Amino acid sequence: MSGDIGQIQVGRPPVGVRPVAPVAPSPTPAAAPIVIPAGTGSSHRGRLLLIIGLAVVVIIIAVVVLTSLGGGSSTATPTPSTSPSPTAALQGKTLSSYFGQASGTDTTAPEAGLFKNIDEPAAITLPAALASAVGSDRVWLIFGQNELYGSSGQLLTASTVESRSVAVYSLNDVTAAQQAMQAWETATMTTDLAGFLGYDSTHPAATGFLDGTHNQASVRYLNFPYPDHSIDWGIVTGSNGQSYLVIAGSRQSMSAVIDTLAQ
Repeated sequence: MSGDIGQIQVGRPPVGVRPVAPVAPSPTPAAAPIVIPAGTGSSHRGRLLLIIGLAVVVIIIAVVVLTSLGGGSSTATPTPSTSPSPTAALQGKTLSSYFGQASGTDTTAPEAGLFKNIDEPAAITLPAALASAVGSDRVWLIFGQNELYGSSGQLLTASTVESRSVAVYSLNDVTAAQQAMQAWETATMTTDLAGFLGYDSTHPAATGFLDGTHNQASVRYLNFPYPDHSIDWGIVTGSNGQSYLVIAGSRQSMSAVIDTLAQ
């Protein structure tokens, strides 16, 4: 016994001391996991791309609209031209602009296919109804005729040039002039114009006037008896917009006047 006094058995608590149960350390609570709903990231990206795409389309449309309206660029104001426009220049053309100035009373033939402007001949007198329909701009021409026919109607090949007379009048009243010319046809035109145009009125090729065209212009004609001696007439619109009455002594001279007025 004495050997046990003052000794404390290892592993046993002293008398009167209540053993305390060991306290286990409290576990640290784990952080709540961040949960990302499935598909949310891709949906955001899709919406972002859609917004960007729409913005690009809107910008492109705005650029196109502004460009088409001229709002996308500045245009320099052109300097007004002091030169007359081609249309204004044509509208100002007179018959002397087409055929030159009158050069006297010489009726000898010019070169083939050319015109010579002469003073008014005494051999032509217009009916009263026609005279009131024509204007003040008028010319009397001599044409170099080289389309010539023999007595049997054969086309001659010789380089002969003869003169043919032509009269051109501006018109104040196209309808009245047309009606007056048609009435003159059936009255005394063939005899009235024989002296001016130089044909033999006793040898017409037909009993009345016929219809033809040249360079889209309508022509009425009567040959005596071939196209190198004829009455050709028509109302022709010039390049200046003016209407003219043309009376010519051959088909070739009529065609040449129409072509000249178209220039």
